Amino acid sequence: MKKIFLAILMIISLASCACAAASNRQSVGVLAQLNMTESEYEAFVIDGRKNFGWNFLSSSNTETFLYYDTLLAMQLALNSREVAEVQLPEVVAEYLLKSNPAMYTVSCVSRVRTTYLAMGFLEKNTALRDRFNTALNALKENGTLEKLRKDYIENFEENGDNPVKFTKFDGAEKIKVALTGDLPPIDFVASNGSPRGFNVAMLAEIGRQLKVNFEISEIEAIARSSSLASGRADVIFWYKGTEDSDVQPDIPPGVILSEPYYKWNNFLHIKLK
Repeated sequence: MKKIFLAILMIISLASCACAAASNRQSVGVLAQLNMTESEYEAFVIDGRKNFGWNFLSSSNTETFLYYDTLLAMQLALNSREVAEVQLPEVVAEYLLKSNPAMYTVSCVSRVRTTYLAMGFLEKNTALRDRFNTALNALKENGTLEKLRKDYIENFEENGDNPVKFTKFDGAEKIKVALTGDLPPIDFVASNGSPRGFNVAMLAEIGRQLKVNFEISEIEAIARSSSLASGRADVIFWYKGTEDSDVQPDIPPGVILSEPYYKWNNFLHIKLK
């Protein structure tokens, strides 16, 4: 069943994007970006389509984007038809489609250049960012990161929902990490409040590499930057914009990124069946 589903998605991804009807503007839900307003994000997308060949928008440029602070809020907006469709990273969209096969379908595939996952830190915490990069490189070199990707993303249905085990180090440094839970199966929060997913499993391995303890809290997407600035978090998770653009719609000034550790090439647009 899984292979058939993925094959269908591959066929869809070869087709051109046909998100919106030419006659009417349709609203597209997007998780809130920190460095751009909704209208600025729309202009950014149009520029990318014109100069880099993205097909975020149909040829008629008929979409308008609406921001949502959580994935749940965006789903509710789609379910109530407040928006015609929602735009999500392909891995998150596939998770949503598998979880709700009778409710959602793919509206289109937005092709962009490679988009990366990275961790964010304040500029003043460059030393902490560099320590995380060292640990990330070690996980890449010894194959642990690839194993986590397969376990928690590729094979999510088998074991991606398993609780993540952290090693506790007595008297060790405590690092505060905030996650939104808006990118399942990359990261999400279980019904019992437990953080889970690929990011969380990777964090546990980084903790073992650095011999530190983590305090994890849940925040809304719009609060990621303020959580760093206020000291509520030392580290946040989110994705870095496309490799062919100097403009980063979701990375505000004063935030620096770790090295990338996961990537995708498409965003999927999902609509109600």
